[in-house]
Amino acid sequence: MPKIDVDAVLAAKAPRIARWVPGFVIRWLKRTIHQDEINYILDEYSALPPQQFIQACFKFWGVTYSVEGLENLDPKGRYLFASNHPFGGMDGMMLADELVGYFGDARVIVNDLLMHVEPLRPLWIPVNKHGSQCGEYLRRFDEAFASDCPI
Repeated sequence: MPKIDVDAVLAAKAPRIARWVPGFVIRWLKRTIHQDEINYILDEYSALPPQQFIQACFKFWGVTYSVEGLENLDPKGRYLFASNHPFGGMDGMMLADELVGYFGDARVIVNDLLMHVEPLRPLWIPVNKHGSQCGEYLRRFDEAFASDCPI
């Protein structure tokens, strides 16, 4: 399983400026995103399906949560959910966990940088926030909106 590598992601995403970014900024980014912790989790749990991977992450982090009101949604219904994420990606993972658990499958629109977390790729619909969308990303949008999956 490929690991998260801030240097490589920066070089791929912004090749013209990557070489000008000072080392202390790269080290700060690695600490900020918890690169070593994420890579440990990827080493340990990457073979799991997406929902089990999310649940293993929560267990590793000691995270618990509760959701109220799912029983009010038709499990065969088609929904488009909108949310903010004040806790970073953690609440997005909670939403994905609940949607997959309740509906059996789901898609989540995310920053395309999260495509580097490979165990969750099947759930992701990536958006490039800093450039144009590539064909694969547009195809994923079309497939998701044409499907019965909640988004």
